[in-house]
Amino acid sequence: MGFHYPIIDMDASGMHLKDVCTEAGYTPQQLSQLLELSAPQAIYQWYRGRSLPSTDNLFALAKLLEKHMDELIVEQSSFEQEE
Repeated sequence: MGFHYPIIDMDASGMHLKDVCTEAGYTPQQLSQLLELSAPQAIYQWYRGRSLPSTDNLFALAKLLEKHMDELIVEQSSFEQEE
């Protein structure tokens, strides 16, 4: 079939989210306000690869950063999946 179930690389996704948000000029505090989060701790968790944004927050981030949702998440390489 050729289809491999995609697996999210949590650590790489967190680092990527941090890089994209920082390059766009947003601090975790600003993002927490824009996403109407109670505190920036959730964003720090995303950046550390401990959790991912909810679908709603991922959608909002993508719109804010003018990217597609799948551009914000990093997939494990097929080599890593085989290990």
